[in-house]
Amino acid sequence: MSMDEQNPKKTDKTESALEWLARSTGSSIAYSGNVPVDTGDSGIDDNIPKTLSYTNGYAETDPDSKNSYVDLRSPIDGPSPFAYFMDGSRMAWKIAELRYGGKIWPIVAGQIGVACCKRVDRRIVADNASRIYKTILSLPQDICGFSANEPQNQKRIEDCRKAINERLGWNGRNPIDAILTYADKENDKTNLAVSRIQALMVATEKRMIFELAEAGKLSDQEYLIKDGSLEYRDDAISEIKWKNLEGRLQYVVGVSKSFNEDLFEVKIKSQKQSAASFISCLKVNQRTQAFLYEPQGRMTGPKFAVWYVRIRDQRLGQSIFDGVLKVEMHLIGKEQQLGKNTLEINRITEAIIRERNPVCYGADSRWANHIYPVFVTEKYLKSGFLPGHVFRAMTMQGGMI
Repeated sequence: MSMDEQNPKKTDKTESALEWLARSTGSSIAYSGNVPVDTGDSGIDDNIPKTLSYTNGYAETDPDSKNSYVDLRSPIDGPSPFAYFMDGSRMAWKIAELRYGGKIWPIVAGQIGVACCKRVDRRIVADNASRIYKTILSLPQDICGFSANEPQNQKRIEDCRKAINERLGWNGRNPIDAILTYADKENDKTNLAVSRIQALMVATEKRMIFELAEAGKLSDQEYLIKDGSLEYRDDAISEIKWKNLEGRLQYVVGVSKSFNEDLFEVKIKSQKQSAASFISCLKVNQRTQAFLYEPQGRMTGPKFAVWYVRIRDQRLGQSIFDGVLKVEMHLIGKEQQLGKNTLEINRITEAIIRERNPVCYGADSRWANHIYPVFVTEKYLKSGFLPGHVFRAMTMQGGMI
């Protein structure tokens, strides 16, 4: 049963998509606008308290128990082990609030994108096949009558998507690729709506990594740098679960430009100290030793080697953490007991330092934490996003601005 059939009032196809949605759900429009919402590019959630530890064993094979920092060789020219660079991004706008059941429910529209570039003969190249975009509408389950476990859920969602696209009428183009729903679980429903869009972006990242590995494109001479954390958690949206990825991350390095250092607690020789203070003491071309990290809530889950490297002097930035990157690698097989080979960690980290040039100074407020190929991939990805004002069309008749 379609949403119009459930609410058998006269259908007017000249009404806006938002007007149709409100009428079909028995709600009313409380607000109609186009407000950017949390348009940051955070990848995996870094707000879960973590403990990085040496106490359960180092995450590298040849640690120096007397020193917490490792001096690296000055970057030299030569072939890089990094061949692929991946970035994911999302943007979101609150386009409306509906009044229903004595509550206000936000309607959030957004875009997700994931792109992968490759280095070929010292040039960063890409093609459209390596860039994926989806335009999303995040709606409340309660208003639309969607139940998470309802068998007919997908058909009803698809009927809703088609009806909205028909009323938008953007020159025959389907602007809404998917509708996601959020449940009433907390007061900040806007965050819930955005989190669903974020989850689809992460699912798309996982799919791209999986396909690169399955195609045999990754090796010890052709690593992938993924912008952000590798701490992928299973969710209902993604068909690629951790068990599908676990054996396919051997040649994937997660590099994070930003991280919440205040939520980390470092244990060294059974003594605790602030990770923020510890990381801030890094010098240029210096890394911390690799910490062992096990995500909380997983008794037999994955283990990661996590370390930090300073690629630029903090005096060039606006914070003590400008110029510091967080690096992650999944520990596979015997590495979970022995740690990742220290020589390989050094090789990878020295190669990351080399990727800091050319410098994108002034092009981005995060320039001090950028490595250039990821910066180029990010620009390539964002060049294909729709402008935010386009989403205001959902509130206007015929989808016209």
